[in-house]
Amino acid sequence: MKLPHNWPTERLMEVPQVHPHSEMDDGPIRAIFYEGLDHRGASTRHFAYLGLPEGEGPFPAMVLVHGGGGSAFKRWVKLWNERGFAAIAMDHGGQISGEGHQNHQRHEWASPEGCGGFDQLQETWEDQWPHHGVSAVVLAHSLLASLPEVDENRTGITGISWGGYLTSLSTAIDSRFRCAIPVYGCGHYEKSTIWSERFRDMGEKQTRDWLNRWDPIHYLPHVKIPTLWVTGSNDKHFPLDAHRDSRAFVAGTLQQTIHVGLGHDHEKGWSSPEIEAFARHHLLEGPDLAHLHAPTLHDDALCVSFSSEVPVQRGELIFTQDRGPWHERNWQKLGFEVMGKEAAHEVPKGSSAAFINLIDDLGRVSSSHHLDT
Repeated sequence: MKLPHNWPTERLMEVPQVHPHSEMDDGPIRAIFYEGLDHRGASTRHFAYLGLPEGEGPFPAMVLVHGGGGSAFKRWVKLWNERGFAAIAMDHGGQISGEGHQNHQRHEWASPEGCGGFDQLQETWEDQWPHHGVSAVVLAHSLLASLPEVDENRTGITGISWGGYLTSLSTAIDSRFRCAIPVYGCGHYEKSTIWSERFRDMGEKQTRDWLNRWDPIHYLPHVKIPTLWVTGSNDKHFPLDAHRDSRAFVAGTLQQTIHVGLGHDHEKGWSSPEIEAFARHHLLEGPDLAHLHAPTLHDDALCVSFSSEVPVQRGELIFTQDRGPWHERNWQKLGFEVMGKEAAHEVPKGSSAAFINLIDDLGRVSSSHHLDT
């Protein structure tokens, strides 16, 4: 499968020119603009926070991609610096970060507004937000990897919501990343009820054009690096059926964590302990999360085989007996002991779907995908 567009990969691998914005520096965390791709023939810049951990490098590094309503988050960079990683958090919608999650302001070198670019299909593909969003991410990676304090061979990426969406597209374009952690975001946008009204307003042709051009399922077959998908059981933006069907397209090793009842926002998304564990395993040191194989049903029991570097403490059967929209279903838990390298538990009668969570001795959650029962 070919990518939907011919991306300017060589241009994006070049280190962009940097313009300090020192009035927004905070101690060792620098505020900068870096140059992006032209939009409608005019030059653009992306605002970003860039930080290094204490000590001597070269350090592993993370690219941090915000979601809708967000911008470059300084405290996100600080969080990764405290973990021993260099980090850059960029804005990919033409804004300068405000305080907290609000009051972000557009600037004079702005790229197209996000997120989605649903109303930009009349533009050339190079002038639409997904193109500039991915470009902002890859150029930020090029900048971060060029720093002498950074080990260019140990870089990863994580994104929240629309940032998870951009993570899937960016890792198909940029093969230099060593691991990826999209949170919430996945493909199959037509499965999400929250976007259905938007698609109805767009009409069938424009909806199909957007899905064919920008849905991650056209990019995921090109993602060949280890990927951890993190989401909540009731996420209304990216429901579980979209997650499950999207993961079938991923070419590289894929692991998954589904937290029951996880809310949808930046801080809740980036606080999942599995994110740090996964990045630390692939970029620094530390044991991997458990690898779960595809679950199966045997005599009304959901079964999954697995491998784990850390002993598995217990298992949980997560099931629902509801049959409405995925984000409205009530999920219940049944705990059980795990012996050997297979986990299994009987699925209660009347259940419509179920999956298994394994919790290791470090408290980290690894999930199977769900089966419709």
